[in-house]
Amino acid sequence: MVSQHNCNNILLLLKICMMIRFSIKQHFKVSAEILYAAWLNSAQNSIMTGGNAIITDYMYKSFSAWDGYISGTNTHLVKYKKIVH
Repeated sequence: MVSQHNCNNILLLLKICMMIRFSIKQHFKVSAEILYAAWLNSAQNSIMTGGNAIITDYMYKSFSAWDGYISGTNTHLVKYKKIVH
């Protein structure tokens, strides 16, 4: 049986996990223009990652990737230079 105490602990853990920040840097053998455009395009992102993606190139818009397993918001976009979700 799940108690209120257990539920509160689970909710706290979920909140902590959602606050974790990380960054990933990777070098690709394509131009920044091609990669930037592909990453922020639903069809091309889906092809690159192998999972369905719904994404846009507008700041403060939400996205989902890997068939909904990943979701977030575009918080900072610098065309051809930086993508922050």
